[in-house]
Amino acid sequence: MKHLYLVLFSTFLFGLVVGGLFFLGTVGKEGGGGIEEPGSGYVIEAFMYGGCMRLGCPLYRIEQTGEYIYIASATAQGEGRKSGTVPLVERRAIGEELKDIHLEDEALPQFLGECPVNYDGIAYRYEITYKGERYRIDSCVQDTEGEILFHTLEGYFETFRLE
Repeated sequence: MKHLYLVLFSTFLFGLVVGGLFFLGTVGKEGGGGIEEPGSGYVIEAFMYGGCMRLGCPLYRIEQTGEYIYIASATAQGEGRKSGTVPLVERRAIGEELKDIHLEDEALPQFLGECPVNYDGIAYRYEITYKGERYRIDSCVQDTEGEILFHTLEGYFETFRLE
């Protein structure tokens, strides 16, 4: 009978140790490596339009988890859909740029220049979800030229296209 108690106690102790190690090893690793506090995640979608319409304009999506999707229009030849992961350091940089920009102000109409699509250029229509709020920003309606975030995103879009 003593052996039975010894086996039961050692099984319990082993389970307790393994469960504790598992718990300690997984705490704090959710949500893209703990980039932001809960509820402050982001999803950035961008739709290119303008001079690309004849060949097919792509769309892009970047999530806080780092996953990105690039979808070329069905009329674009040989590109289709691409996906991958933005490295953690770059995801954090996007998160920091989102903290620094006032999306509420950026979403207000303020662009007074000539839209590049009038001359066969390209423009972007962004839909940014940040901290549970959704913002719609169009580079032909709002002035995105002076914001680092939009220059950074356009650099990523070019990289996605070329990969």
